[in-house]
Amino acid sequence: MAHPSRRFRRSAEGSLAPIGIAGLIMIVWGATPVATRLAVADLDPLFVGLLRTVFAGALALPIALALRQRLPKERRGWLLLAISGASGFIVFPLLYSFGQRDTSAMHGGMILAALPIFTGTYAALVERRRPTPRWIVGCVIALAGECALIAFRAGSGGAEPTLFGDLLVLLSALLVAAGYVAGARLSQAGTAAWRRPSGA
Repeated sequence: MAHPSRRFRRSAEGSLAPIGIAGLIMIVWGATPVATRLAVADLDPLFVGLLRTVFAGALALPIALALRQRLPKERRGWLLLAISGASGFIVFPLLYSFGQRDTSAMHGGMILAALPIFTGTYAALVERRRPTPRWIVGCVIALAGECALIAFRAGSGGAEPTLFGDLLVLLSALLVAAGYVAGARLSQAGTAAWRRPSGA
């Protein structure tokens, strides 16, 4: 039997790994508005969006193959896969690149910061689950803070923001949030199928 201190160390190491990975993802994701704004300053937004899709696919495909991800067997699964893939790998990169060309990096970053709210709202609607009053109050406060920051710092980020650019970024965030929920539903369905006994 392992010593309690060793079990504690293994448990701590196991719990720190996801936190470290999540932190790295947040750093990369947080740099997206600035990196995109710099890219579209010299390159066509269509090219920037396509380049993001190619890079994302080059990273995702080996991971999917290594994890032996199975393709859906039902029409609903294929629909969820199509929504998740199209919104995350096609629609979002293109819309966001065009929107970021016409707004500031700060505006783009603040709009993207609302993604958890959009995703949580979609998830609640799909699962027919009523959000708690605390969650609703928190979202209202967060959105009000974002609107205030955007309104009072309109010209920051190295570019003059436009309403059109902000709306394109907002639309890209709304659509990719729907894709996140579709991907989560697909993942849940895959996990349930994998866990189901062969005789069931």
